[in-house]
Amino acid sequence: MGSHGRACEQGRCWLEGHRWQLGRPASWSERLNGSAILGPAVGLLRLPRRDATPLRAGARCRVAGWGSVSDFEDLPPGLMEAEVRVLGLDVCNSSWKGQLSPAMLCTHSGDRRRRGFCSADSGGPLVCRNRAHGLVSFSGLWCGDPKTPDVYTQVSAFVSWIQDVVRRPNGPQPSPLPGTAGFLQELPEPQQHGVHK
Repeated sequence: MGSHGRACEQGRCWLEGHRWQLGRPASWSERLNGSAILGPAVGLLRLPRRDATPLRAGARCRVAGWGSVSDFEDLPPGLMEAEVRVLGLDVCNSSWKGQLSPAMLCTHSGDRRRRGFCSADSGGPLVCRNRAHGLVSFSGLWCGDPKTPDVYTQVSAFVSWIQDVVRRPNGPQPSPLPGTAGFLQELPEPQQHGVHK
């Protein structure tokens, strides 16, 4: 939070000033030791409303992450971002052979340049109209490949669950995500992706 640099040593990377490290199990819970101090490097990102109108195809958004900037490249030293465009779920779903659900959102570069996320960007935000509309989920084998658009978890589908988690700082663990019936605990670790320009 607020950091814009990363350090790596012997294959392990970390954000400067953080105790978070890449490669941690997704089930680990991270909490701040105290309140965040808002300033030039630390701000708030609003969530979309639970009943938000879906983003229209062609809407401009930004994706950010610490991952690779192109296929098979080393990780960059700083946070990267790229402008992308929302792709209609029907068009995206045809590229992914019908595997997508309404709780997903897709983007593409919108031109001939290959922009989007890449390896090690999983969980990064997709920001549209100053709100976190998506979280980096998965893409094809090649970064920015127009044949397999980038896929995100659509945040509006999980706003109630997110608010439930946030409101229980020291309470019991929240129930599984809606519609998952607990299967997320059984999934193998996701393939990492990263942002590239």
